[in-house]
Amino acid sequence: MLIIILTWVCITLLVYPAGVLLHSLLQRLFGLETRHEHFAINCISGLFVTSFISTLLCLFIPLGLVSNLVSLVLASTGFFVNRRNIRASIRSDIKRLRRGHWIISLLVFSFLLIIAYLSYLPSSHYDDGLYYSTSIKWLQEFGTVKGLANINQRIGYNSSWHILQANFGFRYLNAGLFNDLNGLLFMWMLLYSAGGINNLVKGDNSVHNSVRALIIMPVLVFHFSASSEWILYNVNFLSSSSADIPACLITWLTFLLFTKDTNDNVHVLPLTDILVVLYSTWAFTIKLSVLPIALLCIYIVMRLIRLRQFPLSVLLCMLSLIYVLPWLSRNVFISGYLLFPFSAFDIFAVEWKLPVYEVKWHEDAIKVFAIGADIKSSFDIPFLQWFPTWFIKAKIIQQVILGMTLIATISYIVIFIRQLLLKNVLIIRSQAKIIFCLVTCFAGIVFWLNKAPDFRFGYSFLCFYNIYFIILTCRYFLKDYLHYLYLPVGIYMAAVIGFHYGDRWMSARVIFGKALAYRMPSNVEQQPLRGKLPMNIVSQEDSWNAPLPVANQYEYDNLHPGLIGQAMKQGFKANNKEIKTP
Repeated sequence: MLIIILTWVCITLLVYPAGVLLHSLLQRLFGLETRHEHFAINCISGLFVTSFISTLLCLFIPLGLVSNLVSLVLASTGFFVNRRNIRASIRSDIKRLRRGHWIISLLVFSFLLIIAYLSYLPSSHYDDGLYYSTSIKWLQEFGTVKGLANINQRIGYNSSWHILQANFGFRYLNAGLFNDLNGLLFMWMLLYSAGGINNLVKGDNSVHNSVRALIIMPVLVFHFSASSEWILYNVNFLSSSSADIPACLITWLTFLLFTKDTNDNVHVLPLTDILVVLYSTWAFTIKLSVLPIALLCIYIVMRLIRLRQFPLSVLLCMLSLIYVLPWLSRNVFISGYLLFPFSAFDIFAVEWKLPVYEVKWHEDAIKVFAIGADIKSSFDIPFLQWFPTWFIKAKIIQQVILGMTLIATISYIVIFIRQLLLKNVLIIRSQAKIIFCLVTCFAGIVFWLNKAPDFRFGYSFLCFYNIYFIILTCRYFLKDYLHYLYLPVGIYMAAVIGFHYGDRWMSARVIFGKALAYRMPSNVEQQPLRGKLPMNIVSQEDSWNAPLPVANQYEYDNLHPGLIGQAMKQGFKANNKEIKTP
């Protein structure tokens, strides 16, 4: 467990200077006054920068020692050219830490040990064996390889989070498995949320600060069993390299930053709005299910246009485009499609392109699998037909969340209509960002229900939407006593530490344990790949960290993949383009 914390310290030291440098550059480019962001925001922005660099590098080289050296050079350069701002930022962070309540600091430290323990546990996540670990292994050994989706179609999903996991996997140390980036992002988000709790203690009863304090509460508890009626996520979402938790946390943070500064009358764009655009772009490269968050970007760019800040609006769009271009390029390289698995984006005629019927099958199967229907059945099932059965089969906590979503939606509409009838136009205009934020959340929920109604994809929008409603309700009844929410929040955190996790994470064997060994599939056999090299075939789809190249039996038999050239680095192509029923 300590070895996990050491890797977290190392990664933090690498990304923190990059984050401060990014903020300084953005403040200069957009003519903003210097302001030092929270420690967690600096780290997450640094991870955003590293994500871009890693995605760019993996197009040309494997991710490992060289990419880590690039991160080190970036951190060193950032510290050298921006040392004055970095020192000031560190002093600001230390001042925040000293102003915080010692009990909150103790609770956060306890969660540091707990989350490190959960991150240390061996993964049994089905998708980890299916393609997460395999995707990371390809990135670490070969970088980007053309047509990889022809031997493992799910690698085509291409999450930028797996690129980061590969970059910080430290495979070159030959010390074991270090896919623990989920836990680090979780801790940064917990630190940011703890800042909101400390502000509550000091009497800050604003709605934004209250949401900031409560936003992490739904995911403080992870269950250890196969499923739970009351807990959102299984521990596998931390111990694996799953992109679900990161997409959720980045989306929540983006909403928080968007609603932090609601003054739309000023002619200067706050740094938080610029970060909203960049984080939104980053979030949907992590998980396409959060794509509706891009509506926030449209709002901010339109606001710049309304203020006649045309050069700044173009600059902001260009920054997003620059970030996303390497990721889109990798999409084309590994699957032949701009966005996988969306068959409508079939615009490239490359020899390694995955057959379109396979892409359409994945596109539809995501929804069918989520609603619990037969994977071989028709994909055009009407909403009113599948929703009642799907709702009944949902866990109790999921039914509660959906019920609260309905209540919240009705309440938001009633409040808005009431303000219109009272002709409180000024109030509506002053709350325009909050209204648009909630509309974006609702659009995200509708998108989730129509495309992939698996709850792990929907929490990004559902939780923020409902927590905001809970805070508004509490404010209505508690009024100026809203800041006393820190009492139940603190008691809840202490209860989770003491009763849910108990002594699971306190054994010396776990604390001082070495990094985990790479997990291998249970059954692997070799078959020739068109007589050029052996292909490792797994019969149960669980590739894990099997030697490359590796494919499951169905995809190998269905697509008959072969090499484009003489070596794996040159890529793979399908030799069977005929439609087959899965």
